[in-house]
Amino acid sequence: ILVTTSLKYIRMFSFSTESNMFTKIIYRIRPAFLADFLKKIFNLKRIKFDTTRGIFLIDPVSNFGRALLDEGDYEKDLTNKIIKSLNAGDIFLDIGANEGWFTIISSKIVGPTGYVYSIEPQSRLKTTLIQNMKSNNCTNVNISDAILSSHNGYSEIFIAPSTNSGSSGLYNLLSYSTKKELCVSYTLKRYLQMIGKTMVDVAKVDIEGGEWELISSSVDILSKGAIQHLYLEVHPHILMKLGHTANQLEELLKSCKYSITKNGDSWFCRYEN
Repeated sequence: ILVTTSLKYIRMFSFSTESNMFTKIIYRIRPAFLADFLKKIFNLKRIKFDTTRGIFLIDPVSNFGRALLDEGDYEKDLTNKIIKSLNAGDIFLDIGANEGWFTIISSKIVGPTGYVYSIEPQSRLKTTLIQNMKSNNCTNVNISDAILSSHNGYSEIFIAPSTNSGSSGLYNLLSYSTKKELCVSYTLKRYLQMIGKTMVDVAKVDIEGGEWELISSSVDILSKGAIQHLYLEVHPHILMKLGHTANQLEELLKSCKYSITKNGDSWFCRYEN
């Protein structure tokens, strides 16, 4: 009875829901799965947050949520570069969409004559993605709960703690075991066939080490300009574990006629016909 009563009052305290300092403390707790556990104990829910770039249903105890709460923005440099690359009527491919930040921003830019394809395999994020689309009146977006990799069929992905859902992917980046989820897998070639496209104007790829599988299995179509402007997040430490290097990935892209501008592990690749 004492434990039940205590938890009741803890929950009442913790969300009054705007306790920003409280959620900051929970977010910083490590290992991350412990922060996940405390979120459930304290009944910490998602909240709607209005930014200059859109309205988002955020988890205040997550990387993405904390970035918006603390800075009012997310991956500002990459965001601004993608905005400058997009025009009305463009096709944008968001590979590893997470909660839809780049999907929503690009949707507003490409407008009714353009289209956005948002690819995110984590089933736990689908409701949030859909809600974020609705909150921002994004009617030019298709959401696919799949993963793009080197094969068609199915793949298992490792599900990271919700404090950093963006680190989920084909490879376990954590020092402890974590949940897995079976999801549909497509090659880039097959996915483009499914949506009836041979070329997209801009793509963002952030798939936690899966970039080697995606790029190496798509050389035939990338070398023909399937993606005109590619924003690629590279994960050198994961590539090394897979027996590859960032230099090898760079050479592979260059063989597909891409020029590459680097900002750390963020690469901007432009197709040069």
